[in-house]
Amino acid sequence: MKHGVWIGFVLAMLMAACSSFPSASGRLASTDPTLASIDSLLWTHPDSAFVQLQAFAESHEVDSLDTFNGHYFHLLLSELLYKNDYAQTNRSELLHAVSYYDSLVEAGGNRVHSDLAFLDARAHYIDGVGYYEMDSAVPACEQYLIAIEVMENRFGEEELVGKKAQFMALGYTRLMTLFSNYYLHEQAIFFGKSSLSYYGRYDATSWHVSWILEEIGSNYDMLEQLDSASYYYDRAASTLNDATGLMFRDITAHKAYLSFKQGGSIQIAVSQFRQLLLFSEDETEYASRCLSLGELFYDEKEYDSAKQYMFEVFRGTCCSTLKWLAAKRLLEMDSLSENRETMNECLGVIAQNSFPRDQQGKTMSILTEYHKVFFQQKENNAHNQRVGRIKRMIVLTVGLLLCILLVFGIVNGQSLKRERSMEAQLEEERYVFKMQQAALSGKLKRQDAVLKTMKKRAGKKECPIQSVHFQPETAARQYMDEPICQHILKACNDKLKPIKSVVSNKEYKNIELSSVQLAQLNDAAMKHYGPLWELIEKEYPKLKARDLVYCQLCLIGLNNVQIAALLQKAPSTIFSQKKRLQRIFDQNSEISVILMSLLKH
Repeated sequence: MKHGVWIGFVLAMLMAACSSFPSASGRLASTDPTLASIDSLLWTHPDSAFVQLQAFAESHEVDSLDTFNGHYFHLLLSELLYKNDYAQTNRSELLHAVSYYDSLVEAGGNRVHSDLAFLDARAHYIDGVGYYEMDSAVPACEQYLIAIEVMENRFGEEELVGKKAQFMALGYTRLMTLFSNYYLHEQAIFFGKSSLSYYGRYDATSWHVSWILEEIGSNYDMLEQLDSASYYYDRAASTLNDATGLMFRDITAHKAYLSFKQGGSIQIAVSQFRQLLLFSEDETEYASRCLSLGELFYDEKEYDSAKQYMFEVFRGTCCSTLKWLAAKRLLEMDSLSENRETMNECLGVIAQNSFPRDQQGKTMSILTEYHKVFFQQKENNAHNQRVGRIKRMIVLTVGLLLCILLVFGIVNGQSLKRERSMEAQLEEERYVFKMQQAALSGKLKRQDAVLKTMKKRAGKKECPIQSVHFQPETAARQYMDEPICQHILKACNDKLKPIKSVVSNKEYKNIELSSVQLAQLNDAAMKHYGPLWELIEKEYPKLKARDLVYCQLCLIGLNNVQIAALLQKAPSTIFSQKKRLQRIFDQNSEISVILMSLLKH
């Protein structure tokens, strides 16, 4: 039962942590679940989210919200007013929310909660929207840039996906529009391209992507960079899925006018625009097409036709921007010199929709400086990231080289150790071989001594063996020269693998004498010691075939350990066999000495 209580407590803490933000005091401030749900819906269905937020406000639940959720409510309200095309009505409360989130982020420093950083960026962005609605371009630009800087400083590129990517795309798009409105086309293109990199990181509609591409192309068009403009218009057209909507008609109009500017026929362009006039869905679109037709004729200096379409725009639309553009063209063509009333009306429209020249120039200068600082900061950040990557690469490379050197040193040390061990082993083998050679030489000398002694004792009365001209010294030398005997000696005196005092059958399996080799050994022994074997068989009938093999190996000069290895027997078995032969021969000497002593009889 106690375990269940603790598990429940831990789960409750985890759920609270997953739906909370840090407060200014450092404690966790729980997010109102209704507001969190509305926030989630805001990104996909802002109209439905706005309805839910209105219902929440009308239920007076907003009056019981704590400080954190109160600011959260006003941030959501500002965003939903904007997304539903309403003016910002809670300006004062939003500014308090911006200051509140800034204070939380500043208090949190580098360890600020990621969701709180996102809220702070959103607050600055929607603050910029409010300034833009009040035609305050400079503070609007400043707030947009702060929002983007917060995101780029708090999140890595791999984290800017989904909602965060959508937010970045919107921020850069607002900057593109702002700079384009002030005819800062190069800066507008920079921000437009920056927004494009984020539209591909979430499920953006083809309409939004196509619109951005069209705007970039339009700014290139204004700069008279016609090839670049054509490229982006084509991309905009190919990206758009709907070939019947207003966006597609706008792109078609841009391409038609661009084709004319690149040297195309004015008749084709006029034909395309007149066809677009037929598909116009409202007064504004119709006026926009008429304005383009007037511009075409104006560029061709066909002023009568140009005036006709410009008058239609000036008189037929309520759009202040289109009316202002038409009025400027009409005044430039001096078409109203005889109609003072209409001329004054045009001047009034132009004056009403134009910034004072000095104010507009100052605004453009400040915006240009903002872009310059922002661009330089991005360049510095990119440079610092490149330097950081290079430093990490250098550290990684140096570390890798050190590891390689360390491994090489270890391997080389082990190799030297193995070489020294092999040299020591070879030296030991040489020593053993020399000892074996010395032992073999000593045995041969002893055998020679026995033979000489037997010869002296026998005198002129030779034993039956000598009576058939048997010479022991010659027999021993010839016996040792036999191929089978040489093979056995070489196997027993192998320098690389000398026979140890304790024999392992598996270790010396490769030198075991086969039945064929034993037969060859017997033939060689009979060939050179035939009379001796006749004597032994006659005098010692108890000897068995294996005893004769042992005797034949002893005559080569092998010891019991070597014989055990050749016959793949245990050394104890060979020693027992030796004792048995000593009992049969009734002598305690080495078997080879006993055999040679028998030659005297």
